[in-house]
Amino acid sequence: MTKKKLSLVVRPRLIWASIIVILSFTTVFSYIFKEQERGLRVFTQDRLIAALEETFLLQSRLLDATHAKARLESELRDARQETQIVRRENEDLKLTIAMSKEAVKLDDIIVQKTGQVTRVRRDKTISVNLGTSDDIKEGDIISVYRDNEFIGKAEFTDVNSRSSSAFILPDWQDRTFKKGDEVKVDK
Repeated sequence: MTKKKLSLVVRPRLIWASIIVILSFTTVFSYIFKEQERGLRVFTQDRLIAALEETFLLQSRLLDATHAKARLESELRDARQETQIVRRENEDLKLTIAMSKEAVKLDDIIVQKTGQVTRVRRDKTISVNLGTSDDIKEGDIISVYRDNEFIGKAEFTDVNSRSSSAFILPDWQDRTFKKGDEVKVDK
């Protein structure tokens, strides 16, 4: 029996030693895993901070680019409006130039007929050295001038080829008309 007693005593020592060794390994591995986890956590946090900083930088650049785009679009819109205004002014100027050229051409075409009073009668009529050859017809109105000063108006009543008679209109019958006064046809 003594042998049995010894084996009963050796077995628990072996078990306790095994438990202590297992607990030691578990503690060491647990410590190693915790250190690795802490290292990974620090690495991940550093990477996250770097990513956040890069994101902030990119957002800042995007915001700057958005502002620059808005400013450029505004400048482009202003330039287009200014271009439209200049084009309208250019068209207006072209139209004005064209109209002034046409006006000059019309002035060249329309020549005001001028003549002279050849005779003044007591019946409020005057004779003029203009006629149908000067494109004068009955009913045309003439203005009479002396030394470029307006005297009055008369209306053609009898038109011949080179001379005509005109009746002095009532508003100007109190004026004095003389031979040699200048006559201009109102058209």
